[in-house]
Amino acid sequence: MAKTEPHAAYSAFTHGLQHRWSFVKRTIPGISLLLRLLEDSIRNTFLPALLRSHIIGNNERELLTFPPRLGGMGITSPERLADKENLNSINLTSSLTEKIIAQDTNGETDQNAILELKKTIARDRQSAKGESLERLKGALLDDTVRKIHTAQVRTFMCLD
Repeated sequence: MAKTEPHAAYSAFTHGLQHRWSFVKRTIPGISLLLRLLEDSIRNTFLPALLRSHIIGNNERELLTFPPRLGGMGITSPERLADKENLNSINLTSSLTEKIIAQDTNGETDQNAILELKKTIARDRQSAKGESLERLKGALLDDTVRKIHTAQVRTFMCLD
C-alpha cells in the first residue's frame, strides 16, 4: 500500500497502528526485544516503500521518529522506548496498584500528584527529543539540517 498510496499508508501508520503498540509497550515488561522484528519490518519494508528509497540509515531512521513539528515524520520505533514507556506506566499507576493490592475501597488516588507526574514525563520526553535532535544534527549533512530547520519554522499569515 505504501508504494501505491503513500499518504494513506502514512496516515494509517501514524494515526492507527503505532498507537496500538502503545498499550503493549506500557503493559508488558521487557517487550522491546520482541518488538525488534517489527522495527526491522518498518525499517526494511515500510519506509523504503513509503519514501521510495532502498536504504534507510541509522541517522535517517532516527530523524523519521521525530514529530513533524521537529522536522521528522512521527514514525516511531516500537522497540526504542518500550522499556521507558513501561516504567512510566508503572510509576503513573503505582498509587492505584497499591490500593488494589491492599483492597482499599475507601481511599482516593491523588489526582494532582498523577497530573504532576504526567507533566514531568512529558517534559522529560520533550527534553530528550530536543537533546537527541541536536546530537543528530551534528551527524547530518548541512543541507539536511537546513531542511529540518525549514520544517520547524512556522509561518504565520496575517489576513487583513
